[in-house]
Amino acid sequence: MSHEEKYCFQKQVKDTMQTVFWDILAEQLNADPPSYDQAMVLLAEIKESLLRLLLPQHTKLKQEINEILDVDLIKQQAKAGILDFQYYAHYVISVMGKLCAPVRDDKIQELSQTTEIVPVFKGILETLEIMHIDMANFTIELMRPDLIARSIDYEKTKFAELLKIQPDGLDATRKWVLKHLDTVKASNPQLHSTDKDTIVRILTAKTIDQAYLELLQWDESMPFPETVMMDEGRFRALGEHCLRMTVVGAILLVTLSSIKQLQGNSAFKELLRQHVTVLLEEAHSNKDLEKLMPNVATQVIKDIDDCLKKIGSTELDVESKRLLSGQILETASPSHKIRQLVCTRVHEFLHQSIASPNTAPLQVPPGLSSLQAELTGVTGQFLHLVSHNRAVYGEYYCNMVASTLS
Repeated sequence: MSHEEKYCFQKQVKDTMQTVFWDILAEQLNADPPSYDQAMVLLAEIKESLLRLLLPQHTKLKQEINEILDVDLIKQQAKAGILDFQYYAHYVISVMGKLCAPVRDDKIQELSQTTEIVPVFKGILETLEIMHIDMANFTIELMRPDLIARSIDYEKTKFAELLKIQPDGLDATRKWVLKHLDTVKASNPQLHSTDKDTIVRILTAKTIDQAYLELLQWDESMPFPETVMMDEGRFRALGEHCLRMTVVGAILLVTLSSIKQLQGNSAFKELLRQHVTVLLEEAHSNKDLEKLMPNVATQVIKDIDDCLKKIGSTELDVESKRLLSGQILETASPSHKIRQLVCTRVHEFLHQSIASPNTAPLQVPPGLSSLQAELTGVTGQFLHLVSHNRAVYGEYYCNMVASTLS
């Protein structure tokens, strides 16, 4: 049994057990006289769940919950036939309203207006489960700065230990960084009039920014730099994502420049983007693109015909379809001019994101507005990887540049 099948089976068992639980509860409460065995189990579980949501400073609320949701007292009320389930439901909901995140207010309001006993307690348990997830996320968010700092210190220590037992553990890294130094120096001649420490700091930052971008188009024949080896899979995945996104952007530009009557049709652009993106999901290299592009061209032509028909315009003739298909097939080549243009704009956007000293939102490059959401997502992942790597290994990069300049 695969992991996915095992998960589906476990979920099915869990759902079945929960359904049985609620069926038994409804049956017991509707009996004459009613039975509260299942209800006692439920109230005890709700009480424990509420208590686990409390913070240390919630001493009064903890005392109140223990007093009101006293299971022994509730059992006595049940035996005497005076148990008021609605009272306890309203109390639990009121406590949840005090503890929940604002985003759950609508759910709390919905629960407070539910009158049937089984649905209201089912809703209470489901909402409590969500509140525990909210609490866990909140705790992680509070701890995140400390966790990141500890992670950085740990990686620094472990890498320093590795360098002690490996003769030249930075050989590939040194070649990777310094291959960009001459280009950066040539494009920043004004730095020669600055003091040495400032020159090293600025040149290191600019050089490593260029080096990080190279990781997205890494030469497969070269060993990955030691300082980014832990994140090799992530950088390669981002590089493949950028490859697909670039080709999608190129296909959109080629198509819209050929079909003038659809250039202002936002719905068509979004539909085309979605279809092409799905068809290129399995593209991890230029060879993959060559195999997939005929299907892409066929889909693009179909989408164009469908949209032209929808707006009452004339469909493309056979020759126009042939020419456009050929243009789309050509985007599989890395030397395709429009693809190169899109690639340059994507990389410039990524470069701005890691080189910018502030967090102000960047302007999406011209012609790439249809890819804004995807481009922003890739940029966020890239920035996260780069920021962490720079924090851990920045000192090594700076020393490499300084020793080369001296």
